[in-house]
Amino acid sequence: MRNSAAVDARELDVELHIEAVAVARVAGLAQLQRPAVLVVDHALLDQQRGALGDVEQERVLRRREHHRRVAEVIEAEFPNLVALRTFSKVHGLAGLRCGYALCGDERFRVAVEQVRQPFFCNALAQAAAEEALKHQDEITRRVEQTVAERIGLEEELRSMGLEVADAQANFLWHSLSSNGAELDAEGERAIVDGLAERKVLIRSGTALGRPGWARTTIGTPAENRRFLDALRELV
Repeated sequence: MRNSAAVDARELDVELHIEAVAVARVAGLAQLQRPAVLVVDHALLDQQRGALGDVEQERVLRRREHHRRVAEVIEAEFPNLVALRTFSKVHGLAGLRCGYALCGDERFRVAVEQVRQPFFCNALAQAAAEEALKHQDEITRRVEQTVAERIGLEEELRSMGLEVADAQANFLWHSLSSNGAELDAEGERAIVDGLAERKVLIRSGTALGRPGWARTTIGTPAENRRFLDALRELV
């Protein structure tokens, strides 16, 4: 059984598609192909407690400080909530395709063990993931560097007259035209192609449902400067 609902993204004319997939007693709460960079907050989980809120898939770098830690939320209020985490982002292990789950009920872990693929993750990937968890100081450094670069990049884009969505992740969702001007798919493609010619790749907004916008990953200081210099030549 499949049901879906839409919730307007805060400060954006973009919908966050919330899909519930009922399988036995487990339902999924995921934001599918969302260009916006806001977390699923506690209020939404509480609102959907009865209908959807059994599985939350996160694709964010780090929650803001005022958001409660997922593990605490699961333990205190949502024992049937499962948070799926990946090592692809802040841990820098995307190629290993490894992740883990936080759950508040031992029955869920047992059920997953019974149906999972026998060779879902190789030994080297597991060893690398376990080692990565031991280096929280490095994770903190990466988070702080990414947040600092994200803030700087956001300020630069706004100074160019571009609209930028509120961000809590390692990328920005922003317009490609200045001062509120509309940009169609053809104009967007010209900018995206122009950036590619300058060795800069971004995600087209058309592919995410909003022509004239783009999703840009936060890179190193040098990469971000190259992106900004290239974009100024095109907008």
